[in-house]
This record gives sequence, C-alpha cells and structure tokens, in this order.
Amino acid sequence: ERGEGEYPGGKESESQEGDYVADFQLKNMLIEENLSLYFREQVFSDKRVLPYLSIGDDSAAEVEEAGGGEKFISLWCEDILPCGPKAREKLGEKEGPTRGFHGEVKEGKESSAREGANCVICVSDKAFYIVLKDENLSSKFSDAPRPSCLARHPLENVSRCSIGFFFQRLVISFLGAGGLEGCVYNVLTSSKLVCYDILKVLTPLANEVRSAGGSKVKIDNDDKSWLSNFHGVARGISVNVVMYRIVRQQWKSGNREPVRRALVITDTHVFLIDESYVGDGSELGGRGA
Repeated sequence: ERGEGEYPGGKESESQEGDYVADFQLKNMLIEENLSLYFREQVFSDKRVLPYLSIGDDSAAEVEEAGGGEKFISLWCEDILPCGPKAREKLGEKEGPTRGFHGEVKEGKESSAREGANCVICVSDKAFYIVLKDENLSSKFSDAPRPSCLARHPLENVSRCSIGFFFQRLVISFLGAGGLEGCVYNVLTSSKLVCYDILKVLTPLANEVRSAGGSKVKIDNDDKSWLSNFHGVARGISVNVVMYRIVRQQWKSGNREPVRRALVITDTHVFLIDESYVGDGSELGGRGA
C-alpha cells in the first residue's frame, strides 16, 4: 500500500531502456532550469515512438493505442489538488496540520488540511499529463531521467474548465470510461496569466479532437459560488471585493511549513482566510477568517 504523501509509480512507456536522444550540445544543461526544452527534445522527441515516461498500466495502454508520435505543446509547474476519490487515487493525498494566524495547530474536525502537490502539467497534441516533479528533474540532460507520469488523460476527455475567482485557480474536469464523470483537478496557479495560458493552450486542442462528437469544452467560472461563501465568512461586512489572491503564509520561527491562505481585500476590510475545496465539483467553501 502507498504511504501518506507518497505517489504511485508505474511502468515505462517504452519496452527498451531509454537513452539520451536530445541534441549533444544540450547534454550539460540542467533539466529543472530548462524543463520545456527537456520535454520537447527528450521526453517527446521525434526520435521516439512513445513518450519517454514512467507510466501506469492503464495509461500505458492508452499511449500505445494512440499510436505514438505525440508532439509536445507546452508545460507548467503548479500546485494541484486532486478532487474526489478518482483523482486522489492517481495523485495520492497529502495532508498537513491546519494552523491559525500565529502558527498554532488547530484542534478538532479542522485539525488537518489537504495540501496540493507541486507537479508538472504537460500538454501534448494528444493528451494532458500530470508528471511528478521530483529530484530526478534536478539532474543534467545527459543523465536522461525518465519522468514519472501520475496521470494521463486523452484530450477528447476534457469536459470542463472552471475559472476560479480572480483567475487564481483553474478546475479541470475529465470524462472517465463510458463517458461518465472522471477525474477533477484543482490547479492552484495564483496567477491570472498562467490560468489564461493553460486555457489558451488546452481548450482549442481539446475542442479540435472533440469536434467529431459535436460538443466543445464547457468553460465557466465560480464567481457566484465564491461570493456566496465569502458573504457567510464576512458576516455582514461589505463584500465589494477589490482584490483576491491565493498566497502562502509563513513564519520567521518555529520550523513550520508555509500554509496556503486566501488574501481578500474589500473596500472596507482585509481578510486572510482558509479555503477548502470539496467533492468532484470542487465547490469552494471558506473555513473562516
């Protein structure tokens, strides 16, 4: 069984041992500083039939069925919260203590909070990948580490992209087997530019492969839901929000890990709140200021 905070491994998507196939002049470059280049030249090299990834059995079968020859499009390194049991099965689940404003550990039913995993989101012309960002990606190109793929979803299975309040997060939903509801991931970008960039890349590609079915990816936002929940937290105070940001609170002492918060500024007050994301629909619920 997988321990807390650990992630599933998988088998290689190619039967042979992978060698370094990127340009010889790139061999001394650090992968972490040139991640997109490594994925383009090594992982999705046109010299390979299948992507150079360590991948689970189910996804490996999908890759082989897709016929290989995938083209790298783009990637991002972001915190991802898996929503619901299907997504948590793929990414694992990490929990940390819930802390108050001064860093004290909260007790009772809110004593723990789910933490996002910092992963690589990679989009090819055929699929959406979530790749584990680990120490292997701190090596050189010539070391040719094989990235560990935690999840792979064909682009035709992208069903919905829900934009978080102030473009601070993006909830991406996928169809599962038989067209049923599948995995849902909450990508905590904390950046309007990154949210927009993911949408700009992912949705046109998904719509293109979904065109045969006649339906496009649904795009919506959770502004109404978020404001409704925040109204309950504000307890009658003005909810005319002028700024909202997902941030990390950290302390100068005590050897405590930074904690994810939401910073909300209205025309009369400043709030630092906890947020919880629950269920496959990733509905937003404030846990209080």
